[in-house]
Amino acid sequence: MHRRQVTRWLAVIVGLGIAVRLAASWYLGDTLRGLPGTADQFSYHNLALRVLSGHGFTFAENWWPMTAAGAPTAHWSYLYTLFLAGVYRLFGPEPLAARLVQVLLLGVLHPYLAYRIGRMLFGRMEGLLAAALTAFYTYFVYYEASLMTEGFYITAVLASL
Repeated sequence: MHRRQVTRWLAVIVGLGIAVRLAASWYLGDTLRGLPGTADQFSYHNLALRVLSGHGFTFAENWWPMTAAGAPTAHWSYLYTLFLAGVYRLFGPEPLAARLVQVLLLGVLHPYLAYRIGRMLFGRMEGLLAAALTAFYTYFVYYEASLMTEGFYITAVLASL
């Protein structure tokens, strides 16, 4: 397969992967729900709101067994909290806005990095297969549409490789 064909296929894979992630984001909507494996999104959302209101990395009430109200905490990722706070500052405290920004970033980077690793190790076709697997793998779609760190973490691991 020629480089131009590979580039077209990669663009199709990335585009469809983003479309699936956008659909998942719209489905999850602008509210936070207690879905399996995504309980931390409540913490990140509340921490981002507290950062924006000038209270820093604290919670207004006792949170989790180890975090007292008003006490600084390092139990949650400060980078992801700052990411959410930045999105909330730009678009308002809307979880859907954060979901959309997140899936656009990760929907491009995750399959692209998987492609680059697959191509480097095995070849162009295998790179496209790696991109397709990451673009449509249900758990990647689910976690990248949730307000969770997992998508960024996995993408950072791929970038480090």
